[in-house]
Amino acid sequence: MLRSLVGSEMCIRDRTEQGVAAREALAYLESFGSDGWKFRKVRQTWLLQNLYDDNLVPEDHFPQLLKYMAGLKGVSRDKTLQQAQEMVKGFEEADEAVEVDAIKQSRAVQIVGALIE
Repeated sequence: MLRSLVGSEMCIRDRTEQGVAAREALAYLESFGSDGWKFRKVRQTWLLQNLYDDNLVPEDHFPQLLKYMAGLKGVSRDKTLQQAQEMVKGFEEADEAVEVDAIKQSRAVQIVGALIE
């Protein structure tokens, strides 16, 4: 019984911490381009890890994320572009019987466009 309580408390804490991280990353993204904006690696990492999830990065934040990503440099840019290109290729090669996640597909195409230009 004690283990299940401890486990559920940890699960609740993890979800709370994830919610805080999401709010902070979206606030960081919203402030991008303003005078007070400051680069934060941890926020960038969160955004890049969650950019295909429309529950974590809502559709109304995605255009700003594309602007942010256009300025990526180095390994972050290379890895993000490679991942998006692989996803686009996978969607193109997918069997018609396989259901394609339209949001992920759309985002991958837009990311490739933003990072190639």
